[in-house]
Amino acid sequence: WFGDTHVKHTNVFDPKPRLKRLQARFSDDPPIRALSTHIGYGLHERLPGDLHYVHFTFLRDPVDRTISHYYYALDKGKIEEGTSLIDFCNMDAPAVFPIWPRNFQTVFLSGLRVRALLDGELPGPEDHAEALLEQAIRNLDTFPALGLVSRYEESLLLFGHTFGWPLSALCYVTVNKGTRRPRQVELTDEEREVVMRVNKLDFALYQHAERRFERLLAERVPDVPGQLRVLRRLNRAYRSAPHVANKIIRTSTRMRRALGA
Repeated sequence: WFGDTHVKHTNVFDPKPRLKRLQARFSDDPPIRALSTHIGYGLHERLPGDLHYVHFTFLRDPVDRTISHYYYALDKGKIEEGTSLIDFCNMDAPAVFPIWPRNFQTVFLSGLRVRALLDGELPGPEDHAEALLEQAIRNLDTFPALGLVSRYEESLLLFGHTFGWPLSALCYVTVNKGTRRPRQVELTDEEREVVMRVNKLDFALYQHAERRFERLLAERVPDVPGQLRVLRRLNRAYRSAPHVANKIIRTSTRMRRALGA
């Protein structure tokens, strides 16, 4: 939608040198129109001040996110083989990717993660307080829209209606999928208790996000079941032949007319 040459992706590795390179990119030609990061809310405050930034993000159920984080750390050799999920949750480590399972989404959205990465303000247990949650919620509520991983396609519809993206621009393929995580993971009572205890703020944040998501979806997206059917049909065509953009656009136009959209 923005064009590949106008989209910049950045992550958390060597963040300070990367930030300098990123700042320099804003004066390049072609200019950056969209920025995808794994650094956290607040990065925009370190970028050119004469630009206007619109944020959106996906949130994930804290239990599912912690399990995924755990298997990712195993897969990438970031924790020792044989480390249990409980030991992983109780690890005493700075809040730097990827070895910190506690309130990960609250840390991201509050701005604490950016300060930890770029200013060296490594948070301790005392920082995981209600004030951190309140800041994360305030920041999240400035986003025009948000998505939920568990409601991925509905989230795409919400983004499309919020930002004016047509259904043909919402087609997707699954990438960057972990290899270690089993298809189904059944937690013991003890594991679930530990995951919930170390993610208390994230559970509250996620509940707030769910309520806001449901409200925005109801307000902005008419006929969600019908539009999901259209999106899934378009996506089947996209996955079978990603290069046939004209076919997708023609199909999208025809089905929108059929739905009266």
